[in-house]
Amino acid sequence: MCTKLKIDLPVCLRGSNHYVKVFRDPSKFIGSVVKRAEIARWLLRITHKVVPRVRTCFKFCDMSLYIPYSVFNPVFTCSTGLLIKNLDPRGVVVEAGSGSGVISIYAALNFNPEMVLGYDINPVAVAASRLNAKMNNANANFRLGSPRIKADYIIVNPPYLPVEPLDDLDLNWCGGSDLRILRKMLKHASKLLRYGGELLTTTSSLTGVDFTASIMRRCGLDPEVSDSRPTPLDRVYVIRGIKF
Repeated sequence: MCTKLKIDLPVCLRGSNHYVKVFRDPSKFIGSVVKRAEIARWLLRITHKVVPRVRTCFKFCDMSLYIPYSVFNPVFTCSTGLLIKNLDPRGVVVEAGSGSGVISIYAALNFNPEMVLGYDINPVAVAASRLNAKMNNANANFRLGSPRIKADYIIVNPPYLPVEPLDDLDLNWCGGSDLRILRKMLKHASKLLRYGGELLTTTSSLTGVDFTASIMRRCGLDPEVSDSRPTPLDRVYVIRGIKF
């Protein structure tokens, strides 16, 4: 005879003036932040090295995607899906670190922005994004490098694991032990955001919600957590910030 054993795992997450008990987040009980970040890094590395050898075409949020080696695959994480769920783009929309282009393409297909531009430092990602836009008949453009135009709405899905990248592949998820890459991306994006515009980004309990929010405040943004989702290793958050 089998019986179900129910275990509630309380985790205290700090709110504005109080603590709230949240359940079903096992990440609190899997060792230190660095240890969990290293586990996440190697799971992502293995997945992104093995899968492209056998499969490069995927379906994600009703879109067809070509995702070759070295390009971040949204199928194996929850951050991209959370961002898409919380999208509300308007005016000139810019995505920094666009990867496969899936978020920009979704914004172009499901909203009515004036313009959608995705930027990435990986030329393979930019080429894949352009192909994905054509496959999905989306009016989204992709450019190599960092964003350079003023925008009303900016999306940043940064590498937020607090460990040093080993190579270019790791730049998809490792923000450095001091999270300098995450800080740089948020600061650069906030400078391009028009006053009253909105920045939408993700972070992790491994990074620290307060840490990410403090960066946004120093950049002249008013941050607010709009969504979150637990994983076996962390909790992923979506934070939106209005520029004031």
